[in-house]
Amino acid sequence: HDEDSSRALSRIAHILDDVTSMRQLENDEIETVRLLWEHFEDQHSKFAIWRPLVWKHGFTAPDLPDGGVTANTSELASLANSRLLTERDDKSVHVNDSRDSEKATRAVAELRQLLEQAPILVDPGQVWQTYCLARCTRASKSEAQLDSDDMRRLIEYCSSLGRLAGRRFLMQIEVDLGTAPDLFPRRHTALIVTYAKLGLLEHARRLYKKVCGSGSSSYDDGDKDSAYVDWCMCQALFSASHHKEGRVIFDNLVRADQAAPHMYYFLIREYVLMQNVEQAFALFDDMCHRAIPLNNRTINMLAVACALDKNVSRATERLATVVACMRSWRLSPDMNFFVGLLKGYDRSSQHTMFDGLAAQLRARNSSTSLDLDKIIMQNAAKRGDTELTM
Repeated sequence: HDEDSSRALSRIAHILDDVTSMRQLENDEIETVRLLWEHFEDQHSKFAIWRPLVWKHGFTAPDLPDGGVTANTSELASLANSRLLTERDDKSVHVNDSRDSEKATRAVAELRQLLEQAPILVDPGQVWQTYCLARCTRASKSEAQLDSDDMRRLIEYCSSLGRLAGRRFLMQIEVDLGTAPDLFPRRHTALIVTYAKLGLLEHARRLYKKVCGSGSSSYDDGDKDSAYVDWCMCQALFSASHHKEGRVIFDNLVRADQAAPHMYYFLIREYVLMQNVEQAFALFDDMCHRAIPLNNRTINMLAVACALDKNVSRATERLATVVACMRSWRLSPDMNFFVGLLKGYDRSSQHTMFDGLAAQLRARNSSTSLDLDKIIMQNAAKRGDTELTM
Protein backbone atom coordinates (compact mmCIF):
# COMPACT_ATOMS: atom_id res chain seq x y z
CA HIS A 1 0.00 0.00 0.00
CA ASP A 2 3.04 2.30 0.19
CA GLU A 3 2.80 4.80 -2.66
CA ASP A 4 6.50 5.61 -2.36
CA SER A 5 7.96 2.87 -4.56
CA SER A 6 11.57 3.58 -3.68
CA ARG A 7 10.88 3.37 0.04
CA ALA A 8 8.82 0.21 -0.33
CA LEU A 9 11.47 -1.47 -2.46
CA SER A 10 14.14 -0.45 0.03
CA ARG A 11 12.15 -2.05 2.84
CA ILE A 12 11.68 -5.25 0.85
CA ALA A 13 15.42 -5.36 0.11
CA HIS A 14 16.19 -4.89 3.82
CA ILE A 15 13.89 -7.79 4.76
CA LEU A 16 15.40 -9.98 2.06
CA ASP A 17 18.92 -9.20 3.27
CA ASP A 18 17.95 -10.33 6.79
CA VAL A 19 16.36 -13.54 5.50
CA THR A 20 19.06 -14.47 3.00
CA SER A 21 21.77 -13.95 5.60
CA MET A 22 20.32 -16.96 7.43
CA ARG A 23 18.96 -19.14 4.62
CA GLN A 24 18.18 -19.28 0.92
CA LEU A 25 14.80 -18.18 -0.36
CA GLU A 26 12.32 -20.90 -1.36
CA ASN A 27 10.90 -20.92 -4.89
CA ASP A 28 7.50 -19.69 -3.76
CA GLU A 29 9.14 -16.84 -1.85
CA ILE A 30 11.13 -15.83 -4.92
CA GLU A 31 7.93 -15.85 -6.96
CA THR A 32 6.21 -13.68 -4.34
CA VAL A 33 9.02 -11.13 -4.52
CA ARG A 34 8.81 -11.12 -8.31
CA LEU A 35 5.07 -10.45 -8.17
CA LEU A 36 5.61 -7.64 -5.68
CA TRP A 37 8.16 -6.09 -8.00
CA GLU A 38 5.76 -6.28 -10.93
CA HIS A 39 3.07 -4.71 -8.75
CA PHE A 40 5.25 -1.66 -8.08
CA GLU A 41 6.15 -1.44 -11.74
CA ASP A 42 2.52 -1.55 -12.87
CA GLN A 43 1.15 0.73 -10.15
CA HIS A 44 3.81 3.38 -10.14
CA SER A 45 5.72 2.92 -13.44
CA LYS A 46 8.95 3.27 -11.54
CA PHE A 47 11.28 0.31 -11.75
CA ALA A 48 11.17 -1.81 -14.91
CA ILE A 49 14.08 -3.88 -13.68
CA TRP A 50 12.51 -7.24 -14.61
CA ARG A 51 12.25 -6.39 -18.29
CA PRO A 52 15.19 -7.71 -20.32
CA LEU A 53 16.88 -5.35 -22.75
CA VAL A 54 19.44 -5.75 -25.50
CA TRP A 55 21.81 -3.48 -27.39
CA LYS A 56 20.18 -2.44 -30.63
CA HIS A 57 21.42 -2.59 -34.22
CA GLY A 58 24.11 -5.21 -34.40
CA PHE A 59 24.84 -5.92 -30.74
CA THR A 60 23.99 -9.47 -29.64
CA ALA A 61 24.18 -10.37 -25.98
CA PRO A 62 25.45 -13.73 -24.66
CA ASP A 63 23.34 -15.88 -22.36
CA LEU A 64 23.97 -15.73 -18.63
CA PRO A 65 23.49 -18.72 -16.30
CA ASP A 66 21.46 -18.86 -13.11
CA GLY A 67 18.46 -16.98 -14.44
CA GLY A 68 20.45 -14.07 -15.76
CA VAL A 69 19.19 -11.53 -18.25
CA THR A 70 19.59 -12.88 -21.79
CA ALA A 71 19.40 -11.49 -25.27
CA ASN A 72 16.04 -11.59 -26.96
CA THR A 73 13.97 -9.62 -29.44
CA SER A 74 12.50 -7.25 -26.82
CA GLU A 75 12.45 -3.66 -28.01
CA LEU A 76 13.03 -0.52 -26.00
CA ALA A 77 9.43 0.30 -26.88
CA SER A 78 8.45 -2.13 -24.10
CA LEU A 79 9.25 0.79 -21.81
CA ALA A 80 6.65 2.98 -23.48
CA ASN A 81 5.01 3.57 -20.11
CA SER A 82 8.20 5.30 -18.95
CA ARG A 83 8.06 9.06 -18.53
CA LEU A 84 11.30 9.21 -20.53
CA LEU A 85 9.79 7.68 -23.69
CA THR A 86 7.10 9.35 -25.77
CA GLU A 87 4.19 7.35 -27.10
CA ARG A 88 4.70 5.98 -30.58
CA ASP A 89 2.62 3.94 -32.96
CA ASP A 90 5.75 2.12 -34.02
CA LYS A 91 6.88 -0.44 -31.42
CA SER A 92 10.57 -0.22 -32.31
CA VAL A 93 12.97 2.58 -31.48
CA HIS A 94 14.88 3.79 -34.53
CA VAL A 95 18.09 5.11 -33.01
CA ASN A 96 19.21 6.57 -36.30
CA ASP A 97 16.23 8.90 -36.25
CA SER A 98 17.44 12.41 -35.41
CA ARG A 99 14.90 12.94 -32.64
CA ASP A 100 15.76 9.61 -31.01
CA SER A 101 19.43 10.47 -31.30
CA GLU A 102 18.84 13.78 -29.54
CA LYS A 103 16.77 12.05 -26.88
CA ALA A 104 19.51 9.48 -26.26
CA THR A 105 22.09 12.26 -26.03
CA ARG A 106 19.99 14.07 -23.42
CA ALA A 107 19.64 10.78 -21.54
CA VAL A 108 23.43 10.46 -21.31
CA ALA A 109 23.65 13.93 -19.78
CA GLU A 110 20.80 13.17 -17.37
CA LEU A 111 22.36 9.85 -16.35
CA ARG A 112 25.63 11.60 -15.53
CA GLN A 113 23.80 14.13 -13.39
CA LEU A 114 21.98 11.35 -11.52
CA LEU A 115 25.20 9.45 -10.83
CA GLU A 116 26.86 12.57 -9.42
CA GLN A 117 24.30 12.68 -6.60
CA ALA A 118 24.33 10.64 -3.41
CA PRO A 119 22.67 7.25 -4.14
CA ILE A 120 20.10 7.74 -1.37
CA LEU A 121 18.78 10.85 -3.15
CA VAL A 122 18.28 9.14 -6.50
CA ASP A 123 15.24 7.15 -7.62
CA PRO A 124 16.50 3.75 -8.89
CA GLY A 125 13.70 3.62 -11.43
CA GLN A 126 14.81 6.90 -12.94
CA VAL A 127 18.40 5.69 -13.20
CA TRP A 128 17.27 2.46 -14.84
CA GLN A 129 14.99 4.15 -17.38
CA THR A 130 17.57 6.82 -18.19
CA TYR A 131 20.21 4.15 -18.72
CA CYS A 132 17.81 2.25 -21.02
CA LEU A 133 17.67 5.26 -23.30
CA ALA A 134 21.29 6.39 -22.90
CA ARG A 135 22.61 3.01 -24.02
CA CYS A 136 21.10 3.65 -27.47
CA THR A 137 23.91 6.13 -28.12
CA ARG A 138 26.20 3.17 -28.79
CA ALA A 139 24.30 2.48 -31.99
CA SER A 140 23.51 6.06 -32.94
CA LYS A 141 25.51 8.98 -34.18
CA SER A 142 24.98 10.93 -30.98
CA GLU A 143 27.71 13.36 -30.03
CA ALA A 144 27.57 12.35 -26.35
CA GLN A 145 28.04 8.64 -25.71
CA LEU A 146 28.40 6.48 -22.65
CA ASP A 147 32.04 6.01 -21.69
CA SER A 148 34.03 3.86 -19.27
CA ASP A 149 33.67 6.40 -16.44
CA ASP A 150 29.88 6.35 -16.83
CA MET A 151 29.81 2.55 -16.60
CA ARG A 152 32.17 2.52 -13.62
CA ARG A 153 29.95 4.94 -11.71
CA LEU A 154 26.82 3.05 -12.74
CA ILE A 155 28.26 -0.21 -11.41
CA GLU A 156 29.25 1.51 -8.17
CA TYR A 157 25.71 2.87 -7.89
CA CYS A 158 24.33 -0.67 -8.17
CA SER A 159 26.05 -1.59 -4.90
CA SER A 160 23.60 0.73 -3.09
CA LEU A 161 20.45 -0.88 -4.51
CA GLY A 162 20.25 -3.95 -2.31
CA ARG A 163 20.69 -7.57 -3.25
CA LEU A 164 17.65 -8.17 -5.42
CA ALA A 165 17.53 -5.00 -7.52
CA GLY A 166 21.33 -4.77 -7.62
CA ARG A 167 21.60 -8.28 -9.02
CA ARG A 168 19.15 -7.62 -11.85
CA PHE A 169 20.74 -4.31 -12.75
CA LEU A 170 24.29 -5.70 -12.63
CA MET A 171 23.45 -8.73 -14.73
CA GLN A 172 21.92 -6.51 -17.40
CA ILE A 173 25.04 -4.34 -17.38
CA GLU A 174 27.17 -7.48 -17.62
CA VAL A 175 25.25 -8.51 -20.74
CA ASP A 176 25.56 -5.04 -22.25
CA LEU A 177 29.28 -4.77 -21.59
CA GLY A 178 29.78 -8.28 -22.96
CA THR A 179 28.49 -7.05 -26.30
CA ALA A 180 30.61 -3.89 -26.18
CA PRO A 181 33.85 -4.82 -24.35
CA ASP A 182 35.66 -1.72 -25.57
CA LEU A 183 33.26 0.46 -23.59
CA PHE A 184 34.74 -0.58 -20.23
CA PRO A 185 37.83 -2.84 -20.52
CA ARG A 186 38.05 -3.49 -16.78
CA ARG A 187 34.41 -4.40 -16.44
CA HIS A 188 35.10 -7.82 -14.92
CA THR A 189 36.93 -6.50 -11.87
CA ALA A 190 34.32 -3.82 -11.17
CA LEU A 191 31.50 -6.36 -11.48
CA ILE A 192 33.25 -8.94 -9.28
CA VAL A 193 33.76 -6.47 -6.45
CA THR A 194 30.21 -5.08 -6.70
CA TYR A 195 28.62 -8.53 -6.79
CA ALA A 196 30.51 -9.30 -3.58
CA LYS A 197 29.41 -6.04 -1.93
CA LEU A 198 25.82 -7.10 -2.54
CA GLY A 199 26.48 -10.52 -1.00
CA LEU A 200 26.23 -12.23 -4.40
CA LEU A 201 29.40 -14.26 -4.07
CA GLU A 202 28.17 -16.96 -6.44
CA HIS A 203 28.04 -14.41 -9.26
CA ALA A 204 31.47 -13.04 -8.35
CA ARG A 205 32.85 -16.59 -8.48
CA ARG A 206 31.11 -17.30 -11.78
CA LEU A 207 32.57 -14.21 -13.41
CA TYR A 208 36.03 -14.85 -11.93
CA LYS A 209 36.08 -18.40 -13.33
CA LYS A 210 34.95 -17.05 -16.69
CA VAL A 211 37.81 -14.53 -16.74
CA CYS A 212 40.41 -17.07 -15.60
CA GLY A 213 39.25 -19.45 -18.29
CA SER A 214 39.68 -16.80 -20.98
CA GLY A 215 43.34 -16.22 -20.11
CA SER A 216 45.32 -12.99 -19.96
CA SER A 217 44.68 -12.32 -23.64
CA SER A 218 41.44 -10.65 -22.55
CA TYR A 219 43.45 -7.79 -21.10
CA ASP A 220 45.55 -5.05 -22.56
CA ASP A 221 48.35 -5.41 -20.02
CA GLY A 222 48.54 -9.18 -19.76
CA ASP A 223 49.84 -10.47 -16.43
CA LYS A 224 49.42 -7.11 -14.71
CA ASP A 225 45.66 -7.14 -15.30
CA SER A 226 45.40 -10.84 -14.50
CA ALA A 227 46.85 -10.06 -11.07
CA TYR A 228 44.35 -7.24 -10.68
CA VAL A 229 41.46 -9.63 -11.36
CA ASP A 230 42.90 -12.03 -8.75
CA TRP A 231 43.14 -9.20 -6.26
CA CYS A 232 39.55 -8.12 -6.85
CA MET A 233 38.38 -11.70 -6.24
CA CYS A 234 40.46 -11.76 -3.06
CA GLN A 235 38.69 -8.62 -1.84
CA ALA A 236 35.34 -10.13 -2.79
CA LEU A 237 36.03 -13.25 -0.73
CA PHE A 238 37.17 -11.27 2.31
CA SER A 239 34.11 -9.03 2.04
CA ALA A 240 31.96 -12.17 2.07
CA SER A 241 33.86 -13.56 5.12
CA HIS A 242 35.49 -16.34 3.07
CA HIS A 243 38.88 -15.43 4.51
CA LYS A 244 40.72 -18.72 3.94
CA GLU A 245 39.79 -18.85 0.28
CA GLY A 246 40.72 -15.19 -0.16
CA ARG A 247 44.03 -15.70 1.61
CA VAL A 248 44.95 -18.49 -0.83
CA ILE A 249 44.60 -16.05 -3.73
CA PHE A 250 46.60 -13.39 -1.90
CA ASP A 251 49.39 -15.84 -1.06
CA ASN A 252 49.59 -16.77 -4.74
CA LEU A 253 50.01 -13.09 -5.57
CA VAL A 254 52.79 -12.83 -2.98
CA ARG A 255 54.61 -15.85 -4.42
CA ALA A 256 54.33 -14.31 -7.88
CA ASP A 257 55.80 -11.07 -6.50
CA GLN A 258 52.63 -9.20 -7.49
CA ALA A 259 51.36 -8.15 -4.05
CA ALA A 260 51.32 -4.37 -3.70
CA PRO A 261 51.40 -2.26 -0.48
CA HIS A 262 47.68 -1.40 -0.74
CA MET A 263 46.87 -5.13 -0.78
CA TYR A 264 48.73 -5.67 2.48
CA TYR A 265 46.89 -2.72 3.99
CA PHE A 266 43.52 -4.16 3.01
CA LEU A 267 44.25 -7.56 4.58
CA ILE A 268 45.80 -6.07 7.72
CA ARG A 269 42.71 -3.88 8.14
CA GLU A 270 40.42 -6.89 7.68
CA TYR A 271 42.31 -8.90 10.30
CA VAL A 272 42.32 -5.97 12.71
CA LEU A 273 38.56 -5.57 12.31
CA MET A 274 38.25 -9.27 13.17
CA GLN A 275 40.65 -8.65 16.09
CA ASN A 276 42.96 -11.30 14.65
CA VAL A 277 46.14 -9.61 15.81
CA GLU A 278 48.43 -12.57 15.02
CA GLN A 279 47.50 -12.62 11.33
CA ALA A 280 47.81 -8.84 11.09
CA PHE A 281 51.36 -8.92 12.45
CA ALA A 282 52.27 -11.95 10.34
CA LEU A 283 51.50 -9.78 7.30
CA PHE A 284 53.50 -6.91 8.80
CA ASP A 285 56.49 -9.23 9.30
CA ASP A 286 56.18 -10.37 5.68
CA MET A 287 56.18 -6.74 4.52
CA CYS A 288 59.38 -6.09 6.45
CA HIS A 289 60.97 -9.28 5.12
CA ARG A 290 60.16 -8.34 1.52
CA ALA A 291 61.02 -4.66 2.02
CA ILE A 292 57.54 -3.60 0.93
CA PRO A 293 57.04 0.11 1.66
CA LEU A 294 54.82 1.09 4.57
CA ASN A 295 52.34 3.93 4.30
CA ASN A 296 50.59 5.90 7.01
CA ARG A 297 47.31 4.03 6.62
CA THR A 298 48.97 0.66 7.23
CA ILE A 299 50.95 2.01 10.17
CA ASN A 300 47.85 3.49 11.79
CA MET A 301 46.06 0.16 11.43
CA LEU A 302 49.02 -1.60 13.02
CA ALA A 303 48.74 0.83 15.93
CA VAL A 304 45.19 -0.43 16.48
CA ALA A 305 46.49 -4.00 16.35
CA CYS A 306 49.15 -3.24 18.98
CA ALA A 307 46.58 -1.83 21.38
CA LEU A 308 44.22 -4.78 20.88
CA ASP A 309 46.78 -7.11 22.41
CA LYS A 310 46.10 -7.33 26.17
CA ASN A 311 49.53 -8.85 26.77
CA VAL A 312 51.22 -5.58 27.72
CA SER A 313 54.82 -6.73 27.30
CA ARG A 314 54.18 -8.26 23.90
CA ALA A 315 52.12 -5.25 22.78
CA THR A 316 54.90 -2.89 23.88
CA GLU A 317 57.49 -4.90 21.99
CA ARG A 318 55.37 -4.92 18.83
CA LEU A 319 54.71 -1.20 19.12
CA ALA A 320 58.45 -0.53 19.35
CA THR A 321 59.00 -2.66 16.24
CA VAL A 322 56.34 -0.74 14.31
CA VAL A 323 57.81 2.63 15.32
CA ALA A 324 61.31 1.50 14.36
CA CYS A 325 60.03 0.34 10.98
CA MET A 326 58.28 3.69 10.51
CA ARG A 327 61.50 5.56 11.09
CA SER A 328 63.35 3.34 8.62
CA TRP A 329 60.90 4.62 6.00
CA ARG A 330 61.37 8.20 7.28
CA LEU A 331 57.93 8.34 8.83
CA SER A 332 56.98 9.43 12.31
CA PRO A 333 53.91 8.88 14.51
CA ASP A 334 51.22 11.50 13.99
CA MET A 335 47.87 12.15 15.67
CA ASN A 336 46.18 9.47 13.54
CA PHE A 337 48.68 6.93 14.86
CA PHE A 338 47.85 7.77 18.48
CA VAL A 339 44.12 7.82 17.73
CA GLY A 340 44.63 4.32 16.31
CA LEU A 341 46.12 3.24 19.64
CA LEU A 342 43.13 4.71 21.45
CA LYS A 343 40.77 2.81 19.15
CA GLY A 344 42.54 -0.42 19.99
CA TYR A 345 42.44 0.25 23.73
CA ASP A 346 38.74 1.12 23.41
CA ARG A 347 37.87 -2.08 21.53
CA SER A 348 39.82 -4.25 23.94
CA SER A 349 38.34 -2.40 26.98
CA GLN A 350 41.78 -1.47 28.34
CA HIS A 351 40.42 1.60 30.05
CA THR A 352 43.51 2.39 32.13
CA MET A 353 45.72 2.46 29.04
CA PHE A 354 43.09 4.50 27.20
CA ASP A 355 42.78 7.13 29.93
CA GLY A 356 46.54 7.48 30.32
CA LEU A 357 47.22 7.99 26.62
CA ALA A 358 44.20 10.28 26.15
CA ALA A 359 45.35 12.51 29.03
CA GLN A 360 48.87 12.75 27.57
CA LEU A 361 47.57 13.66 24.12
CA ARG A 362 45.24 16.34 25.46
CA ALA A 363 47.98 17.84 27.59
CA ARG A 364 50.48 17.77 24.72
CA ASN A 365 48.21 19.20 22.00
CA SER A 366 46.77 22.66 22.46
CA SER A 367 44.90 22.50 19.14
CA THR A 368 41.66 20.53 18.89
CA SER A 369 41.63 17.20 17.06
CA LEU A 370 38.17 16.09 15.94
CA ASP A 371 39.24 12.44 15.67
CA LEU A 372 40.71 12.55 19.19
CA ASP A 373 37.60 14.16 20.63
CA LYS A 374 35.41 11.67 18.80
CA ILE A 375 37.11 8.54 20.16
CA ILE A 376 37.19 10.00 23.68
CA MET A 377 33.46 10.74 23.52
CA GLN A 378 32.73 7.26 22.13
CA ASN A 379 34.72 5.66 24.91
CA ALA A 380 32.94 7.77 27.53
CA ALA A 381 29.55 6.76 26.14
CA LYS A 382 30.59 3.11 26.13
CA ARG A 383 31.60 3.32 29.77
CA GLY A 384 28.52 5.31 30.76
CA ASP A 385 30.49 8.44 31.65
CA THR A 386 27.64 10.92 31.29
CA GLU A 387 29.77 13.81 32.49
CA LEU A 388 32.04 13.56 29.45
CA THR A 389 29.29 12.84 26.92
CA MET A 390 27.12 15.84 27.87
